[in-house]
Amino acid sequence: AFSFFAGIVLVSFYVASSALFLSTYGSGTIPWVYIASAFVATIAGAIYYRVERRWEAYRLLSGTLFFILVSIVVLRMGLTATDRPWPAFVLLTWFPVISGLMTVVLWTLAGSIFDVRQGKRLFGLVGGGELLASVLGGALTPLLVAELGTANLLLISAGGVVGCFVTLSVTVRFTTPTQVTHKTKARTEETGTRIRFRDLLRSPYIRAIFTVYFVGTTTYQL
Repeated sequence: AFSFFAGIVLVSFYVASSALFLSTYGSGTIPWVYIASAFVATIAGAIYYRVERRWEAYRLLSGTLFFILVSIVVLRMGLTATDRPWPAFVLLTWFPVISGLMTVVLWTLAGSIFDVRQGKRLFGLVGGGELLASVLGGALTPLLVAELGTANLLLISAGGVVGCFVTLSVTVRFTTPTQVTHKTKARTEETGTRIRFRDLLRSPYIRAIFTVYFVGTTTYQL
């Protein structure tokens, strides 16, 4: 259910942001969106990393969802507040941040609940919710746009975040998610060492994951 609502958030936001951007700027400006998104997403990731080290699991997940909800509402208000074209640019630039944070919240929650053996059986089912939302959201988009307008798809996206809040609250009633990062932090504090970025780059395993993700993302974007 959480995965399904996360999919609703992403498909609604993406349809609205891409349609508004293309109708405002055309396709020639898309490269600038990718460049801006790279900087914005990197900054957001760095902030999330710092917050993650200080907040306990439920507070981090719920706080991230609240941040996503506020950002969507503010962007929708920005479209109403001005006739200038810049909100359409900001919307599409912000989508990778929304997508990245929703992915982190979803799989942090799933990874903290299931062990490796359970995950191998159930992660396909968990991820299937997002795929179902993409199918239904895509099929219903023409009807929703005709009834609500393109900009108001952002309100459906915000509703998806509320659905994530509800399912998160239900989930944590039956379990106590413990983030791996918190365990790692405790171990490093016990040993008096700190994991540095250049230490990660020395790991062939980390470099291999980076390469696979880099090639996959490049292919997807092209």
